[in-house]
Amino acid sequence: MQTQNNKVVETPPKLTFFILKNGLKLAILHAKNSRKASVSININKGHYHASAYPEGFAHLLEHMLFNASEHYNETHELDEHLGDYHGQINAWTQDETTHFQLSCDPSGMMKACEILLDRLNAPLLTLNDIEKEIQAIDAEFKLKINDPVSRLLSVQKTICNQQHPFSRFSTGNATTFSVSSLSNIQRMLRELHSVVMQGKHVCVCLSLPENLLQDNELAKLASMFEESFSHKPLKALEERIEKAANTQRPIYKYEQMNAIVHVKQAHHHQLMKSYILHKIDKQGADSLLVLLTHMIESKHLNGLHNVLLTHNYITDLHCYYKSLGNDCYELCLSVELSEQGAKHYLQIMQCINDYFAYLRDIGIEKWRFREKAVQFTLQASLNKSAGNEEIALNVSHQMHTLAFNECGKEDSYNTEDAYNLLPQVIEQIKEKQSICYFLSPLAETDSSTDHYQTEYAVFSGHAEPKLEARINTQFALPRQNPFMSGQHALVAQEFPHYHLVHLASNTVNLKFYQDTQFGLASGECYISITDPNMYQTSQQVAVKRVWLACLNEFLAAKFFDAKYASIHFRVYPHHHGVSIHTSGMSERQLLLCIELINAVKLFKASESQMQRHLQKCIARMLSATQQKPFNQLFGELNTRYSENLLSNATILGSLQSLTYADVEACQDQYFAHNYIESLLVGNWSQMAIQRFNQQLNSRFIYKSSVTKPSAKHISVKDGEHIHKTLPSIKEENVIWHYIPQISPSDQTLQLAARSLILEKLLAPISFEVLRQQNKMGYMLGTGYKPIGSYPGIALYIQSPSHEVTQIYAAMKNVVEHGATTLASDHEVLPHLVKELCKQVTPKEKELSQRASRAWLHFEDEQPLSSYRALRDALLATTTDELNICLKMMLDSTRGQTLLTQNTKPVSSLSKHVILAEFY
Repeated sequence: MQTQNNKVVETPPKLTFFILKNGLKLAILHAKNSRKASVSININKGHYHASAYPEGFAHLLEHMLFNASEHYNETHELDEHLGDYHGQINAWTQDETTHFQLSCDPSGMMKACEILLDRLNAPLLTLNDIEKEIQAIDAEFKLKINDPVSRLLSVQKTICNQQHPFSRFSTGNATTFSVSSLSNIQRMLRELHSVVMQGKHVCVCLSLPENLLQDNELAKLASMFEESFSHKPLKALEERIEKAANTQRPIYKYEQMNAIVHVKQAHHHQLMKSYILHKIDKQGADSLLVLLTHMIESKHLNGLHNVLLTHNYITDLHCYYKSLGNDCYELCLSVELSEQGAKHYLQIMQCINDYFAYLRDIGIEKWRFREKAVQFTLQASLNKSAGNEEIALNVSHQMHTLAFNECGKEDSYNTEDAYNLLPQVIEQIKEKQSICYFLSPLAETDSSTDHYQTEYAVFSGHAEPKLEARINTQFALPRQNPFMSGQHALVAQEFPHYHLVHLASNTVNLKFYQDTQFGLASGECYISITDPNMYQTSQQVAVKRVWLACLNEFLAAKFFDAKYASIHFRVYPHHHGVSIHTSGMSERQLLLCIELINAVKLFKASESQMQRHLQKCIARMLSATQQKPFNQLFGELNTRYSENLLSNATILGSLQSLTYADVEACQDQYFAHNYIESLLVGNWSQMAIQRFNQQLNSRFIYKSSVTKPSAKHISVKDGEHIHKTLPSIKEENVIWHYIPQISPSDQTLQLAARSLILEKLLAPISFEVLRQQNKMGYMLGTGYKPIGSYPGIALYIQSPSHEVTQIYAAMKNVVEHGATTLASDHEVLPHLVKELCKQVTPKEKELSQRASRAWLHFEDEQPLSSYRALRDALLATTTDELNICLKMMLDSTRGQTLLTQNTKPVSSLSKHVILAEFY
């Protein structure tokens, strides 16, 4: 990274390339500012190259390479070594490649490579390990047997060209491997291994902290890779494997195209329309298809998304593309259907065809390609640079096909090639080159796939479908992006970046930090609108939820192009109103903020919008309360200790009885009396902020005084037990909550520091005691600040096999272990505090992280540096204070709360229990 004219410029990674005697290509990434070393190994052999063997065979070979090998015959040796050096390893097999990725502390890298290379070069492939891994693969298959993506993939493989290796079941299971004896599988694994693990098939990228290894150590590493991939299989065997992997045949034959495939899907409706595009030059394909996918997804007026949504046929629409190899691409539209849309999916298909016919007729102007190039460059400049491990992964893959000097380069947008390719591509996006999948409980089926037993049917689409009525519309292309800017200049520095500018009036309270220190013309803007008509009754809260859902749909369509100018926005609820947050490039961001405010103030939800989103809001709340019991229990805890906070059950009841008249009456009262807070951090001048403040004040006219409500917490009652019954859930769910109060003079920061340390101390112990020792619970942990902003500590567990009294006893055991650990190991507290200080301190270069921390502490005198006070409180916390907290937690007469859903009285927990039942 270099600095030019006070602007940070990312420098390209330094890479050194070698070709070893065995044909292996090796790259060394000299990683700056890196604490980890990593190795990325890419082998250009995958599922397709195991086509001469039982289905799932490449997957089995990948599994086998993590077992015993010639010099390291204990399976756990690599994992133990990586555990000692804070490392990890992962592997995955794709259609045409297999990848191994390992990272750890630099001091453990040589040994880690030695073990990994022994695994890859000399696996023992014992019969016992083969049997064990087949069982593991079968368990993995069964775990995903109801996964909708896997089930759809099984249909795609069944109906495609069966001469293409894509048609094979690549995961494997007990059935596919049972076709051969274990000894025969062992022989075939050795065959496939001998072909795959040759140096000419392998590309390796080592990411090493700069100047870590001397030349002689690098030479040793290179020698290790050279010796590990030197197999020379029989030429006939290699030819047989390559022949079976032939991908020159088309994935879909001509007669398989233009079909409608019904797929039975249990819970929701979806339409997927894929266009297969042939002989597409890769040079411009990515650039063109990026433009097309963004235009198709665009939510602008009279775009495809808008037309289908207006007819209430869809809930969302996404578009993506992928390479199928051999200059062939797939362009896919994935459409989430409403109940009405599922009944009219043929009309939706026709509407999609009409849209592409419209594009063929009018073409796409060249200025759109130039605008996309500017957007692409802008987003690339703002995106975080790829991490060293990601660069290593990409380089190891690229070395197979690219010249060394092309590896590691970032993608760019090619306007000319994309524009020139447009006629060839758009001409192919027709019904005759498409396959449409209708996934729904309504699907009509007559067949079932192997393994996943997915019901499906294929209907020829060569005949034009007969529709009762066509969707008539005048399509339109997106507007020129009003939020794009080619300037993005840094403003002149007027203040130090930590200097607070505070502008306050009767209506608006605004705080601003100018920040240009890292050379990015970006910023973060938060606006909070407090409105008494949004929170005082359960009906007002219910209306706000539905109104916001309708509003966000409207804003997504109105400001669809802001994200392409690298400005992101969201409008979300807070307890006393709503918040607007924008982030990204500062040049046009304040313009967007004001336009958002204008749109929000003028918006009125229609009855059709309200009905559509009301059901979604109810479904989300039911899911949160019925399917996720902890949400309900923590919600009860929050309600219990917060004054005037409405319970989820109360809000749900209001939602279920809500009418459009209620929404109309409520939304008509919005923005009459408001209290506004705003925080801006980033690349703005004081003059720009003053203009923005004036515009805010003019849009929220002062009528009467509205003070900001403050959260009020009810004092904790000693030894209180809340007993909650959830008839729909069978398992025990327990939350034990405690506020570590030592004296009335303790400050919130002190409580927060103690709670954070207790959470960090007890989290690993709770897992060990509850899960490992007592075999209870499949969801457990510790939580800090479980009620609003009030610091506390909560232990929670969900257990299908233990009663609440047993769980409570085990939880007390967790606290006792914590006290013992704290007393016996004097290094524990300094270590915990050091880690927590890192956790609470925002990363200096992350503007968004610093701004969000400042927004949380808006009321503080210096919001940007408020974290320092918590850090000081952490450093000041003593072992004696924590011991007192732990002792009080074990004393059931002191302030703590236990929530369960056990239906039996649990008065045996304490003599001081107060029982309160909620039904």
